[in-house]
Amino acid sequence: MDGKRIDLEYPITIDGKEVSALFMGRFKTKHLKLLSEKFLKSITTNKKNVLSLDVLPDMIPLIASLLNIKEEEADEIDFVDLVKISQGFEGIMGN
Repeated sequence: MDGKRIDLEYPITIDGKEVSALFMGRFKTKHLKLLSEKFLKSITTNKKNVLSLDVLPDMIPLIASLLNIKEEEADEIDFVDLVKISQGFEGIMGN
């Protein structure tokens, strides 16, 4: 699979199967449509940690798209793993 592998501390279920790793795809133009102004501002001003609780709801559609999973599946990602995933944004966003 293409992309960055993210090993989950707490597996999730996708299509009835337990998944312990996800793959973050490359950031493409289509993903720009998923970035709210608030989320984009948070990413560009907060260089150390993309994850910010006030933009968390704005992250879910982007996370789902980058990981090629449904938003409902992304909603089941444990917070510990969400932090790992948000750190993966550093490479794709050029931070």
